Amino acid sequence: MGRRNKYLGTRVPDVGKRGLDSPSEFEAIMREIERDLRNRKISMQEARGRLLLLYRLSDPDNNRKVKGWSPQTRQRIQRRIRDMMGSLDEFNLYWNL
Repeated sequence: MGRRNKYLGTRVPDVGKRGLDSPSEFEAIMREIERDLRNRKISMQEARGRLLLLYRLSDPDNNRKVKGWSPQTRQRIQRRIRDMMGSLDEFNLYWNL
């Protein structure tokens, strides 16, 4: 059985090597998640799940491609993901309007 790929967004082009290997790809996927949520293409639960997966993939223990990044870059990406997850709670207030 082949290796299964985790799919976070189909509109984000894969640059460089296969998989998530650059900070710009993380940023692009976060923008796509936010856009899909605002356009109501995905639910709050699905957006949170995708962000959690993205956060896990920014950890060098779960994604060997980020081991070469500086700690500051990893922390910046993780902080942006946490901030976006916090903004989901604020966005949830207006979800049912």
